[in-house]
Amino acid sequence: MARLEERVGALEATIAELMGRVEGLSKRIGDLRNDVNHRLEELSRRMDRLEDGMERLDDRLDGSFRWTVGLLITMWVTVLLATLH
Repeated sequence: MARLEERVGALEATIAELMGRVEGLSKRIGDLRNDVNHRLEELSRRMDRLEDGMERLDDRLDGSFRWTVGLLITMWVTVLLATLH
């Protein structure tokens, strides 16, 4: 009977140790999940800022393109009128 009690005691100790490890791993996984979520949120904010910057750049390029086309048309009309005169 004493041998059985020793084995049960050893088994209980092993289970307690494993439970401690599982709790430690669970905490680490929770910390890792929080860290990943935080980093993903930061990445999302950076991507939003980049997207806003790209939209502003696109608007500026559209404006520059309109000015360039307007100047080219004006130049062509001026050259054409000077040639016809």
